[in-house]
Amino acid sequence: MKTKKLVLAALTVTLLGSGAVFAQGNSNGNGASNNGNNGRGAIASELKWRNAAHASAQAFLNASPDSAVGKLATLVNTTNALEQGYADALVDLVVPIRTSEEIAAEILLTDAALLADSEYMTVEDYATLVQEHADAVVYEDAKAAFEATPEFLEMDAAETAAEVVVGIGIGEGELSADAVEALWGLLEGK
Repeated sequence: MKTKKLVLAALTVTLLGSGAVFAQGNSNGNGASNNGNNGRGAIASELKWRNAAHASAQAFLNASPDSAVGKLATLVNTTNALEQGYADALVDLVVPIRTSEEIAAEILLTDAALLADSEYMTVEDYATLVQEHADAVVYEDAKAAFEATPEFLEMDAAETAAEVVVGIGIGEGELSADAVEALWGLLEGK
């Protein structure tokens, strides 16, 4: 489940960073492309009913839960609720760029290097490394504590159920990675 969320988060970051949702076609400037289309048709075809993601934000607010837009709205709402839950649980914490294990390994290597060469690292740099490790441990502990709460488990189950309904989970007959990326691009801001 954590991997799936990280993948979805990475997809979202990729979409926001690139600004391109359908970057498959390759036009030669003469109206021709690599396969007769610009890649959008294949993605749109794969998305099928999920093309309802083109609906307005207002349509998402008023959609019947059983409609195509309603199913997509449920996915957006459950994903946003889970992201907000993480934000609330981890507020005021330093978000580590490395895991505590990675930092601990560097500390061990640094300790060994300092024994061999006292000028390997300054005391200030070493103190910064130790503080980075402490911050990472606090963050990881708070995240694990949140993920053990009934609130998280309920939000996570709701998001997973919405993913299954929309078909972006892991399994046979699910959307391709390109289609999932395109869908999240369409859902951005809804």
